[in-house]
Amino acid sequence: MFGLLGTAFALLGLFHVVKPTYADQNTFDFPVNVYEFRTYWYYAPTGTDKNYLQYLDPNVNTMMHNARTVKRDNYAEVLGASAFESTSTSSELNAEAAKIVNLMWARDFLNDMNMYQMSLIHQHYMAAKEQLLKEPITNTVFEDMAFDDPLDRMVVYQWAYHLRQGYESLMSNASKLQSKWRDVVEKINLDAVPTEESE
Repeated sequence: MFGLLGTAFALLGLFHVVKPTYADQNTFDFPVNVYEFRTYWYYAPTGTDKNYLQYLDPNVNTMMHNARTVKRDNYAEVLGASAFESTSTSSELNAEAAKIVNLMWARDFLNDMNMYQMSLIHQHYMAAKEQLLKEPITNTVFEDMAFDDPLDRMVVYQWAYHLRQGYESLMSNASKLQSKWRDVVEKINLDAVPTEESE
């Protein structure tokens, strides 16, 4: 029931999604923010190009891994919520449940958009990294124009920086809404409309 409502109204309410605060989020199994990501000039004195990348690569890999994990978890969450079939005798409670599922579907759409953006930026980062190391470009679609030192390092850093912006955008949208949904489900189960099987 609520799944159909979610699909129908997700796009209509997309621009009215209330951004959650971090206090409303479930605790993820990893840090949401990338605190170790510093300014370019912190990394600039690094000796070789490989040493330089050893500072950026871990953060880039962590951001991509965390983003994919959150996107997958959020999608599993909305599928589970959409499959919930019980209804309450209270129309207000049913409306609240539908509203939460709508927000989940809208959130999932935004997650897709953010993940697509991050994937493109990541491809640019990987290509810039290969250029910096003077290696063959795996995907020439994302090849930047050639730069000399230190601009070549700056280009790599800028792609990592833009990736971080996309990452933080995804994380700010990725509230699980799980506590609100769980509370509504518990209330519905206490006052559910009897089904033929339960009668």
